[in-house]
Amino acid sequence: MRQVQGRSKVERSLRDDYDHHNRVISSMPLSCLEIDNGIITRTNPAFLQMSGYDEHEVIGCSPASFFLWQDDTDGSIFTSPSSKPLEGVIREKLGVDIPCHVMINPGDSGIPGDGIWFIEDRREYTSLSSVLKETEYECREQLYLAETIVIRLLPDGTISFANLSASKCFGYDPGTLTGSPVSVLFPPVVTADENPADLFLEVSDSSSSALHIFEHCKKNGGHLWIAWTSRGLYNAENELTGVICVGTDMTEYASNGRERISTRAWRDRILTSTDITPEVFDAVLQACMEIGREGREGKPVGTSFIVGDADEVLKLSRQLILNPFSGHPPELRMVSVPDVREMLKEYALLDGAFVVSGEGLLEAAGRYITVDTSLVSLPKGMGTRHSSVAALTSVTDSVGFVVSESGGKVSIIKKGRIVKVIA
Repeated sequence: MRQVQGRSKVERSLRDDYDHHNRVISSMPLSCLEIDNGIITRTNPAFLQMSGYDEHEVIGCSPASFFLWQDDTDGSIFTSPSSKPLEGVIREKLGVDIPCHVMINPGDSGIPGDGIWFIEDRREYTSLSSVLKETEYECREQLYLAETIVIRLLPDGTISFANLSASKCFGYDPGTLTGSPVSVLFPPVVTADENPADLFLEVSDSSSSALHIFEHCKKNGGHLWIAWTSRGLYNAENELTGVICVGTDMTEYASNGRERISTRAWRDRILTSTDITPEVFDAVLQACMEIGREGREGKPVGTSFIVGDADEVLKLSRQLILNPFSGHPPELRMVSVPDVREMLKEYALLDGAFVVSGEGLLEAAGRYITVDTSLVSLPKGMGTRHSSVAALTSVTDSVGFVVSESGGKVSIIKKGRIVKVIA
C-alpha cells in the first residue's frame, strides 16, 4: 500500500511539473518548440500564430519541414556547438519566408537538435535593417555631394570613402582617393614617424575637446591646412571598424603666393581676455610650426612659448640659464621679425620656455615654470612640458604654445586646457 501511495505521489508530482512546464511554454510570447528524437513533440500558440499552421500539422513532424537554415552547406548546423543563435527562415503555411533566430536549450537525449527551441521573429528587424541601409545610401550620397570635406578611413589608414570636396581640395580626380593610404595626404615629415590614421584617432578621443588642425599636401605638392573633427566607428564587440573625418579648409595665401594656415576663423576666441594682438599670435604660431617641421639641423626639437600677461608669467617662473634677450633693444626682440624667428630655432634647443609679451616682445628664454602642475588635468600622452604650460595658463591671462619633440605637433593651451592642436 505504501509503495502504491508513494508511486501515486511521484506520478502526481511529475504530472504537476509537466502541467506547469506546459503552461509556461503555452503562455510565452516567444515561439517555442520541443524536439525529441528529431521530432516536434510540443509547440505553443505563439509559434502556431506566427507560422499559420494548426497544432496537428506541426506535432510529429521534423523541424526540417518548417525551417531553412543559413550557412548550413554541410549539414553540421546542430553538431557544431555554438552559443550564438541559429539564423534561418520559417516557411509559413502560405509560403512566405519568415526570418528568425533560434536558440536551442539541449535536451538529455544527446541527439543534436533535441531540446527546447526558442524562436525569435526577425521580420521587424529585417525591415528596419533594410530602411537603415537605404538611409545609409542616401546619407552617403549627401556626404559625397557636400561642400564639407568628408573622408572615411579603415583602421589600417586606408581611405574607404572621400567625397567630391575632399577630392577637389587635395587635387585628385573623383573616386581616385578610395583605396589609397591616408599617408598620401600628409607631408613626408609627418608620415615618417607615425601612422596618420593614429592622428585622426587622437581627434576622436573624447578626453580631448581640442579642434585638431593638420598640415596636408596636395597631389601637386602644394600645402594646405584642414581643421578636423572625427569619430571612431565600432562594431557590437567594441572593435574599431573605421574613422569618419569631417574637415574644413583653413588655408590662406600670403602676398608672395605661399600657402599658410588661416587663424581668422578661430583665433579671436582664444585671444579673448588677453593682451595678445592677432599679429603676435600668428607670428608665434608660425615660429612653432617651423620649429616643429624643421627642428634644428635636421633633429627634432621640443619647446614652449608663453605669450601675454608677461609680468605675471615672469613672477611665476625663474631663469634656468642667463637670459639671452636681456639688454637687447626692442627692435631685435620682436617675434614678428623674420630674422628673430630664425634665432628662435637655435634658442629652442635650450631647456625652459620662451616668454613673449602681448605686443610681441621676447622677454626671456630658458624659463622654468614654478606653478604646481597638479592644478590641471590633460589627456593621456602629454608630457611635463605640456603640464607646466597648462598650469601657468590656468593662473594667468596668457596663452601657451607647446611644440612636441616627437612628431612636431603644436598644442595651443589656454586656462589649463588644450584648445587647438596643429600637426
